[in-house]
Amino acid sequence: MDYEGDASVDTKTIGEVIGGTLKVYGSIFACLFTAYVVVRPWYPLVYNFTNSIREYNTKISVDHYGHIKWIWKIFRHSDDELFECCGLTAAIYIRFLRMGVKIAAVGIFNSLYLIPVNLTGCTEGDDCQFVTDRIAKIGLGNVSQGSYSLLASTVAAYVIFGSTIYFIYQEFEWFTTARHKFLCKPRPDNYTVFVAHIPKKYQSDIALQEYFKSIFHQKDVLEASIARDLHHLQHKAAKREKLVNDLEHAYNLRNAKSFEPTHLTAKGEKLQSIPTYSAELEKLNNEISDIITKIEDKKEEDKREFLEQLHLEQSHSDGDIGVDGSSRMNNFYQAFNSESEMKKLVGDDTLEQSYQSHKNTEEQMGSLLTRSSVGEDTETPNKKSKLLKIPDSAGLDKVSGVALKGAKSAFTMAASLIHGSDEDGKVRDGGFVTFTSLTAKAQCVQMIHHPEPFTFHVMDAPLPKDIFWDNVGLEHKKQQVQYLVVQVITAAICFLWVFPVSFVASLSEVDNLKALMPGLENIINDNPGFEQFLIQINPLLLVLLKVLLQVVLRKVCESEGHVSLSSLNASLLAKLAVLMIIQIFFVQAIAGTFFASLEEILNDWTKVIAILGTSVPEQVKSFIQYLLVNILLSCGLEILRIVTVVKAFIRTKVGPNLTEKERNSVYMGLQPLTVPDEMDYPMAFAEILLYLTILLVYSCIAPIMSFVMLFLFMILMVTYRNQIIYIYTSENDLGGMLWEKTIKILIFCMIVAQLTLIGVLSLKQSAISSVLVVPLTPLTILFAIYLSQEHFKVTQVLPSTLCKHEDTKNFGSIDLSFLKDQYMQPALKTKELLPSNFEDVGNLEDVEEGDEDFMMECTNDAIEEVIEVDEASTL
Repeated sequence: MDYEGDASVDTKTIGEVIGGTLKVYGSIFACLFTAYVVVRPWYPLVYNFTNSIREYNTKISVDHYGHIKWIWKIFRHSDDELFECCGLTAAIYIRFLRMGVKIAAVGIFNSLYLIPVNLTGCTEGDDCQFVTDRIAKIGLGNVSQGSYSLLASTVAAYVIFGSTIYFIYQEFEWFTTARHKFLCKPRPDNYTVFVAHIPKKYQSDIALQEYFKSIFHQKDVLEASIARDLHHLQHKAAKREKLVNDLEHAYNLRNAKSFEPTHLTAKGEKLQSIPTYSAELEKLNNEISDIITKIEDKKEEDKREFLEQLHLEQSHSDGDIGVDGSSRMNNFYQAFNSESEMKKLVGDDTLEQSYQSHKNTEEQMGSLLTRSSVGEDTETPNKKSKLLKIPDSAGLDKVSGVALKGAKSAFTMAASLIHGSDEDGKVRDGGFVTFTSLTAKAQCVQMIHHPEPFTFHVMDAPLPKDIFWDNVGLEHKKQQVQYLVVQVITAAICFLWVFPVSFVASLSEVDNLKALMPGLENIINDNPGFEQFLIQINPLLLVLLKVLLQVVLRKVCESEGHVSLSSLNASLLAKLAVLMIIQIFFVQAIAGTFFASLEEILNDWTKVIAILGTSVPEQVKSFIQYLLVNILLSCGLEILRIVTVVKAFIRTKVGPNLTEKERNSVYMGLQPLTVPDEMDYPMAFAEILLYLTILLVYSCIAPIMSFVMLFLFMILMVTYRNQIIYIYTSENDLGGMLWEKTIKILIFCMIVAQLTLIGVLSLKQSAISSVLVVPLTPLTILFAIYLSQEHFKVTQVLPSTLCKHEDTKNFGSIDLSFLKDQYMQPALKTKELLPSNFEDVGNLEDVEEGDEDFMMECTNDAIEEVIEVDEASTL
């Protein structure tokens, strides 16, 4: 079979395939959009969530604009308004969509000269003369190899890539200003830093706090909090929370149904729920309270010992500590140097054992000496002779007490070294430091705090609710190993994902399937509509593969040891963007060309260049199909909120629904309409990067792509401006954390698109055109290097001039109570948790009066449990 024959066997042209896709998925989108326009004013909770729930009200969501006017009214709100009301990340997403509209518009401008040049670019006798599809004829596939007409694509490349560079530079101007405004907001994360891999000497709240007070002014540091191992406490707290919910529901059942609720144990025994749950809750509250009290006592002990040790060190020093903390700072600095040098001489393990032994002795002696000096000759408290005064009989009692305490501590330490400690409260080498000024926080983030890499590493803190506490203080080696393993797994996923994507890409050509499956042709002849189904199944399967890829990568990223949701999302964005570009763009293009022409390549491999030069531009059909299916289907489902409504409806039928609190709670992943949805920004930004990559490549190869992308970007703009204003809240605003990653990947996508275009032009055997495009790549790289010098840095931290201005404005006028205890681990915050309806129904009387019946009906295990609780309360 020759090339001419192959060109004529394709029974479906590009126009027919795109028309069929629009007919199917365009109709679906039109139906969903029309339904939304009709029902929008009738269900404000569903379609104007931010104005229906008081705590999420914004000034731009007040006006609903009826059935139709909202389509253009939502565009009257500026980016700054979106930033203030909907969050910085939402405004950034809208601006990237607008950038896509601008780039598509530039592509349409290029098409004004590309289309006529491509239409007349085929020389008689060349393979391109067999291109009959009208859409394919305006593309690069209709231009003869080596033709000077290919220079038009070179000019178009400079226009569109130059415009993209200009648009990116414009984004820096807006984002830098918006980012600095965000960093000035009174949020806990704007005043707090996360400190990783803290040296042993400073692994306590007081030591970490005093260290930073020694660097900054004492009033600049509000508090410090070291993370602790709380696996037992966290397990008990989670169990208690579930138990409280069960107990609340049991009370609600009794009040609403007028009967005593019961439940079955794991052994199949039937128990009364309220007495059983009450006893279990009392026991859990006591256990949790004891653990928290023990940890609090340990913190106080650490604080007392640290201050005693500090007092002892200062009493032996020649100078007194100044107001600025200079003497304290020198002590800390000397400790750093001595610890670092000793590690080099004797090694970490030996130093640690020596340090612990010295620390125990010093703490005991320091405690004894400082206590014995209390009240003795207060006029000369710093003299050594007063510190060494022999204690009286009362002091001897203190000596014996300290000695007994020291022996007990030594025994406990020895036991923990032999058997290992599984007790809650063990400190980790990570923590948070909260400042009272933006200036101190900005300075702290930019300083190097230790001569050893990764030690005392300071970075911006996330919001407290976004912290993954199990990963705070993760050992550096373990963290690096996890990171390396995840990268290997990601590479393996990228390789293995090629096979399903390649198979799906091969489905785009029905004729190839007929050759591989002889019986398929008879099925298609008997059922003509089945061929159209096979054509449309390809992009739909790609969309499903994309969704599955996101689920897999999110699970993989969770194993990297991220401290916060924002860093996890940034990692997920990078992996999603790169893998989607590789799998959907490259594999789809190359696999589609390869499978479509496999037989001819095997017969005559010399036609590879001619086939690629013509077929790669014609792959625009597959990409337009994918874009139409993905965007039209997702926007239709998104704007009508079908998934959310279905889940909320199921929630009304499943789970506890007796009270308003129960009806408004999430149950087994099913959330009611009163719970806000969260936008999946990593996937949203990754998809934009894929769309822009396809647009940048194909706008110079197939001008039709620019028209399609302009249409689709406008649909995305309408859909997501509406959702961001009326549906999504700013509660989970990432503060622009994904912006820098997105810009860097976009520049990478530009380079990928440029190299692809160079390859296509070289395959068209146009040396002049391909060589002239080459300088675009080094120019783009130079642009990236220029941005990396200062532009990215300016967006990361708040400049000192703005810090000073904001701190001066806030002095005496801002209440810093919103910073207090924000970075305390949640498990340590609540000693006792009771049902919200506990006092309303006279529960105490119920439990007391029902003791006899309860003891008669409970099993032996439950009786023993109650006895243990009573004994514990008596003790």
